[in-house]
Amino acid sequence: MSPEQLLGFMDQEEIAVSMLSLTAPGIKGWKGADRIDIARRVNDCGAELVNRHPDRFGYLATLALPDADAGLAEIRRGYDELGIDGVCLHSNFDHVYLGDDRFLPIWEELDRRSAVVFVHPTTPEAAVLAGIPGPIEDYPADTTRAALQLVVAGHMTRFDNIKIILSHGGGFLPYAASRFAELTASLHPDRSAGSLMAEMQRFYFDAALVAPSGLPSCWRSRNPATSSTARTIRTHPPLCPRPSLEGSTTLKACPRRGCRRSTLVHGRFSGD
Repeated sequence: MSPEQLLGFMDQEEIAVSMLSLTAPGIKGWKGADRIDIARRVNDCGAELVNRHPDRFGYLATLALPDADAGLAEIRRGYDELGIDGVCLHSNFDHVYLGDDRFLPIWEELDRRSAVVFVHPTTPEAAVLAGIPGPIEDYPADTTRAALQLVVAGHMTRFDNIKIILSHGGGFLPYAASRFAELTASLHPDRSAGSLMAEMQRFYFDAALVAPSGLPSCWRSRNPATSSTARTIRTHPPLCPRPSLEGSTTLKACPRRGCRRSTLVHGRFSGD
């Protein structure tokens, strides 16, 4: 999809601004110095598109993880030179998940900058089931795995200046949140199920490829005391079939039409 085609789609769907990002598999095919170089090139391209259409596009940067030093350098270049709006992280990088201690410097820098972090799933280490490509089942499962690890690692409270958006309704997290909280608390006596639920309620969710039947779990994941959890409405061109791009169809099934919402387009976050 060209920038002109995306702008046409945005006009058709009444989307004012889109935040551009690189979705999975991202730059997984490059290694070492080549991965660092391609991340810079991708980010330069994104920044150039924003400069050409500053009223229509923003940008979430790609990082050459799991190389934390390279990731830190690109975060600083992105914010200080390119003017990025946040970063896009995958659920794992070469099977290293986001709550791993190797990524602590990344989270510390993102927290210092009060960053927006969009988490998009990628293929887990497990073998893909025959006839069931990764995006069908493995992606929501890997989103869930990455998000739960961030909660158990304490990142949702330690790095509370960061806004984390989980793709595709947060995978299975909203549906199984109480199970995760209660069983995790049984293994960690210093943490209660209630506090773990509150940490999971700090996530933001988008509704891309979320069936209407799945939306109630997202709504119920909201923390009524703080209103800290928001939902976003998101479309996903050019990777999804046209019917799934009609976000209004899913939104009409939402029991809470009046909630504050935003729009994501193919890993792009935009407020309306």
